[in-house]
Amino acid sequence: MKLLCSLALGAMAIVMAGPASATNPCNKKLFFITSDTGVIAWQSPRFDSPRDANNSRLAVHVLRQDGDDYAIAYSKCSGAEKKLVGQLRNLSFEFLNTSGEPSVHIGNGAPRYSVDIDAGGDGTYDYSAFLSGFFCNEPMAENTKWSRADFTGRTLAGCSIFVNNVQYTSDGVKSAWRLYADANPSDKVIGIGPAYLVMDEDGTAFVDRLAFHNIMYTASGTGSGPVKTCPSESSC
Repeated sequence: MKLLCSLALGAMAIVMAGPASATNPCNKKLFFITSDTGVIAWQSPRFDSPRDANNSRLAVHVLRQDGDDYAIAYSKCSGAEKKLVGQLRNLSFEFLNTSGEPSVHIGNGAPRYSVDIDAGGDGTYDYSAFLSGFFCNEPMAENTKWSRADFTGRTLAGCSIFVNNVQYTSDGVKSAWRLYADANPSDKVIGIGPAYLVMDEDGTAFVDRLAFHNIMYTASGTGSGPVKTCPSESSC
């Protein structure tokens, strides 16, 4: 997973070069990067998250893993750039689980969010936080064939993330992300689109309602229908 992460970061550095500014406002589009056998696309109409009515979902697929196969989705408009990790919210996504489709891949490492971290405060990348759906799999009450992985909002025990080889697990009071942030208050996220969805294990997954701090994606497009704003943790 570390090797593939570094490969993905190299690809993202090319696509995402240059900060947003007043003359270059953020683009609300969800951007994709693929390598070798990786494939990613919005599908509609399809069986999607029960928490929206648009019947759209994101399909991510890797045919085989030979060391350079991945599919990535990221936002340039999350507002998370350069923030202290304790300031981040709404890192979550929903996914079709194996009770909904036995053939989907929900592995230890993917689908996941990766969050790039600057631990030294010098503006350089140090490591990534790994937020995998497998370790934060909560079937949804509205339809148990779908699960929600809410790394910043879920305080219920049993949701884990991994940062720099340390595991943080929600404890009934604090989320996994909050426990990490409390232990590392000076860590910052780095880069444009610092949180991104990664599929780099062979198989297929279907995800929906991808939330990155201030913004959530529910379908293809950039309007207020497919792209929701997230002014608070509970709003997305």
